[in-house]
Amino acid sequence: MKKLKYTGKFKDLIPLGYRFQKMYARNYRCYHTYNVKESDAKIAFWIYQKGKDIEIEDWNGLEVSIIEYVQAHPFTPYHEQCGKFNIHIDYVSLLCNRKTFEVRETTPKDDMYIMHLMLDEEKGKITKEEYDRLYKEYAATYCIINVEPAVLLNKLKVLEGRYQIIEETL
Repeated sequence: MKKLKYTGKFKDLIPLGYRFQKMYARNYRCYHTYNVKESDAKIAFWIYQKGKDIEIEDWNGLEVSIIEYVQAHPFTPYHEQCGKFNIHIDYVSLLCNRKTFEVRETTPKDDMYIMHLMLDEEKGKITKEEYDRLYKEYAATYCIINVEPAVLLNKLKVLEGRYQIIEETL
């Protein structure tokens, strides 16, 4: 499993827009961008002094896989005028496998899997117990994460030279 580690000086984080917070449950010292500014609220970075771990949002170990995917697959925001409405899409929806750490763009088929399970249960094709089991299996393996590539890449640029990707064995 690959992880992000902070390699810079912690005193440099506050001028970069990070806020200090003491996490009292275990007395962790943490710097974060959560709710610092409106523009930063889209993707929150959490940097812990103990272990120098960097977490992004609640991506739970998928940070490096998502970063590598976003860097390897250029994204162009979608803008279109549709009658009175402006359609503006500046994010990409990613299907992430929690077990293999594979990441790819979602397809309509991915979104429909749960819908079909719900319909099958409503129509009596599967039991409530089967639905619960299949949903838990799917949810334990996959998650869909919406990422704004421009925001993520900008935040990484701010930390440039202050982080590294390491291979960690479980």
